[in-house]
Amino acid sequence: MVLGLSLTATLIAVYFSPSAEGNDVVLSARANKVESRVNNTSSKVKSSSSNSIEVLTVRARDWDEEEDASVFATSDWTPPKAALKPLESVEQTVAQEPQAPPVPFQVMGRYVENGKITVFLQYNDQNLVARVGDTLVESYKVEGLDGGVMTLRYLPMNVQQTLQIGGAI
Repeated sequence: MVLGLSLTATLIAVYFSPSAEGNDVVLSARANKVESRVNNTSSKVKSSSSNSIEVLTVRARDWDEEEDASVFATSDWTPPKAALKPLESVEQTVAQEPQAPPVPFQVMGRYVENGKITVFLQYNDQNLVARVGDTLVESYKVEGLDGGVMTLRYLPMNVQQTLQIGGAI
């Protein structure tokens, strides 16, 4: 039933559509250019070979290059290359000493029992317990706890750093 209705609707639409030879259709300026070029080319072919059969051939387009240049133009999506640094800034970078990264621990609290101080630290999503002499995350050694300051040594570079743990102990 649906197929029959679809076929009927299609036939009615074809019957009432404008004819190809009629002037009911208005072409755009670009379509008029293309149509005139096609007509000129086909008349040249017919006049040059009136006795031969007309055969489709592949020919180069003679359209304006600026008009259609963007149709097949390539796009460069790569980011621009970074400009080279001046020689002076490179020398300054080399001359600077490497520095240890900032201390990655956050103090969560402390505990004192029999004069021994224990500090609770957070590193990423881990909770750590630190005492004097402990090595934390294989890179930091606790060297001392004096006056609310924890002294750490960054082992890969042998640099001393401090961490405020709050209040005098």
